[in-house]
Amino acid sequence: MKKILVIVLLIAAVGCRQESREILPANVLTEEAFVPVMTDMLLLEAVYKQRMTDDAGSADQLAEMYAFVFEKHSTNADQFKTTFAYWAERPEKMMRIYDKCLASLDQMEFPQTQEQTPVNTD
Repeated sequence: MKKILVIVLLIAAVGCRQESREILPANVLTEEAFVPVMTDMLLLEAVYKQRMTDDAGSADQLAEMYAFVFEKHSTNADQFKTTFAYWAERPEKMMRIYDKCLASLDQMEFPQTQEQTPVNTD
């Protein structure tokens, strides 16, 4: 009887674990794969907006920057749009993605592993 109970509990535990995994449509990036793409897109947008205020940004440059990000992450505009729309329909998960992107951007701005070199003022 104990063996049957253990087997039933194991099956239930495995079944619950598998159900918690979301099955994504074919053209949607996983959350883990989408975070680096989204992080680069946020950087790209910031750079482009800065250049626009300097009158150096153009739509052609923006398209080239998007193409670079898509190539870097082995994706394309259609997959990015589909993925963004998918996660946007799940606000809690999209917020988690944005939080991870912001953490990644903070790490880029303030790397904790890099030691500060003292400035010689002589």
